[in-house]
Amino acid sequence: MAEMNFTVTESRIEQVKAALGEISSLAHAAKHIAIESSMEAGGNQMLAALIDANQTMAEKIGFLSDLCLGKLGEIAHVGKAEEWMLPPIYHEAAESETA
Repeated sequence: MAEMNFTVTESRIEQVKAALGEISSLAHAAKHIAIESSMEAGGNQMLAALIDANQTMAEKIGFLSDLCLGKLGEIAHVGKAEEWMLPPIYHEAAESETA
């Protein structure tokens, strides 16, 4: 692997934070598009599987981005793995317990 010679500056850190925030935001949107699309897949098993795979990728990308934001001292876009990767019904049940 080639050595990289550069200095980590505050402006570069801010750029990385901004990029990670955008990645988290896009992944969050992709996850919700996949959830909505899966409801429209009907009986098409192949389409449903592809939508589920896209949702899983979006969840993992978003979680990893949020994890990195946390390591940089920033607030996560969505949050922890539980918030990214568990279905809406899980969160609805948890909210009803606290209400």
